[in-house]
Amino acid sequence: MVWSLYWFFQNYERVDEEIQIGISPAARRNPLLAAERFLARLGLEAQSISGRDWLLNPPSEPGVLIVHYLGPSLPEPRERQLLRWIEDGGHLIVTAEREWDEAAGGSGNHLLDSLGLRVNWSPEERETDGSESDRPADVDAAAAKPGDPAQGSGVEDEEGCDCGLVVEYPGYPYPLEVALAGARHLYDAEERAHWWVEDEQGDRLLQYRIGDGLITVLSDNGFLGNDEIGKRDHALFLALLAGDQRRAWLLYSSDMPSLAVLLWHKAPYLVVSFLLLCGLWLWRLTRHSGPLLAPQSSARRNLLEHLDAAAGYAWRVDRAQAMLRASREGLETAWRRRFPGLGGADRHTRCAWIAEHTGLAPRAVDQALYGDIQGEQEFIRTSAMQQKLAAALNRAGGDTRREQE
Repeated sequence: MVWSLYWFFQNYERVDEEIQIGISPAARRNPLLAAERFLARLGLEAQSISGRDWLLNPPSEPGVLIVHYLGPSLPEPRERQLLRWIEDGGHLIVTAEREWDEAAGGSGNHLLDSLGLRVNWSPEERETDGSESDRPADVDAAAAKPGDPAQGSGVEDEEGCDCGLVVEYPGYPYPLEVALAGARHLYDAEERAHWWVEDEQGDRLLQYRIGDGLITVLSDNGFLGNDEIGKRDHALFLALLAGDQRRAWLLYSSDMPSLAVLLWHKAPYLVVSFLLLCGLWLWRLTRHSGPLLAPQSSARRNLLEHLDAAAGYAWRVDRAQAMLRASREGLETAWRRRFPGLGGADRHTRCAWIAEHTGLAPRAVDQALYGDIQGEQEFIRTSAMQQKLAAALNRAGGDTRREQE
């Protein structure tokens, strides 16, 4: 055994092999994951999330907030709160995506509109639409920006493809190559930007100073993605934008999360408790208390059993008062119809007249037509007396017909 082990280690060696496993689920979900890890390696406290929490509730301390997709306007109180955070030294980096709508008088985002920023202004497009003399004076002035802090020029490889811009960052001695040449370009309508990067088509980056902080607006943020952050000078450009900030927050999606995700982030213990309660409730459904009921026969009962059950139910509900009241009204109406003279008589006279012509006691007739029922036996006696009154009424009707004949 010792010789076998010696021979194995003499003939084989341990080596490391790299295997490409593709994009991880975290990187597929978060396009700014590589940028977050790069900033963390620089010593910043970097964190990335999805949602609009950091836009609606800015952090309590200064830092750099990178928003992948800015989305629509914030509510006015939230926008003021975000601006106060910037004025206190925060740095907001966003990408302008929405085009300026002349009919609506804005782009749909009040924060960018308040800076005087326009999207998709293109000298080539204006030359195509009209002559050079049709261009507004402020556009010509903006195109000639004297003393630009940074200029950009296109870079092409040997095959002639557009590889980005050469950017001169203020305070950095060497030019940077950054892929900012996207389909969108910017226009500083009010000339409020203190630093910008432009090419022959227009501005690609505009930076505004707000109090002690900054707002940097990009025409394209593709260079921050997981596949691009390691190319050219993208990582270095991000480090220069972060500056001397100590914290960085990356918002890779400003879409409102679903209710389930929001509950899990805000109240995880409540969600776990609810799931446990549902599990206990489902388990409780499988249990029983007391002895099991014997299975009931599915054989059909005869008609008398159904009648008996219906009568028992009627008696339990209202002690058969409804049936008794209906039978009394019908019986009294029949007597009055057969003998109209009973309609004007009072209760005592009417009961006495019926008793005299049927041979029954007046008290029994009064009980059958008007008396209270206190129990089951009294109900049976009253029902029997009503049957006698109905039979006597039929006999009286037969006698009347014979007398008429």
